[in-house]
Amino acid sequence: MVSKKIVDAVHALVLAFPRAEFPAASQELYIQMLSDLAPDLVMLAVQDCIGRQKFPATIAEIRAAVAAFHAESSGRLDAYSAWEQVKAQIRRVGYVGTPELDDMTGEAVRAIGGWREVCLSENSVADRARFVAAYDTFLARERNRAVTLPGVKQLIERMTAKRLEATNDRPD
Repeated sequence: MVSKKIVDAVHALVLAFPRAEFPAASQELYIQMLSDLAPDLVMLAVQDCIGRQKFPATIAEIRAAVAAFHAESSGRLDAYSAWEQVKAQIRRVGYVGTPELDDMTGEAVRAIGGWREVCLSENSVADRARFVAAYDTFLARERNRAVTLPGVKQLIERMTAKRLEATNDRPD
C-alpha cells in the first residue's frame, strides 16, 4: 500500500510547478518509484527540491535528496573525522587492544591492512590517505545503495548469488 504522505509529496511537486506537464501517468510513476522510501523523508526531499530548483525535481533528484537526508541523520562521520577516531583508538588501546570503531570505520581499517598494521605503521600520512580513500569508497557505496531502486537491488542480489553458486560448483 502506498503511503498517503508520498502521494501528497508528489501532489505538492505538481502544485509547485503549475506550468510543468504532469499527466496522471507521470504522477503514478513518481509515486511508484518513491514508494520504497521513508514517506517523511520523501516529503522533506520534495519540499527541499521545490525550494531549491527552478524546475520540477526528477525521481532521481528526489531519491538523492532522501539519501542525503538519511546519511545526514544517521550520524555517519566524514572520512577525516573517522580517521581522528582511529588515531584516538590507537592512543587508547594500541595494537594489542580491541578498538571501538563503527562498522564503516572498522571496514576501512581492514581495507588498508588491519588494526595491527595501522597501529605499527611509521607512515601515518600515507595511512591517512589510504584510509580516507577506502572510507570514501565505502561511503559512496552506501549512498549508492540508498538511491538504488528495489528491483535493481534484487537483480544484483540474484546475479551475485548465481556468481557465488558458479564459483562454489567449480571443481578444485
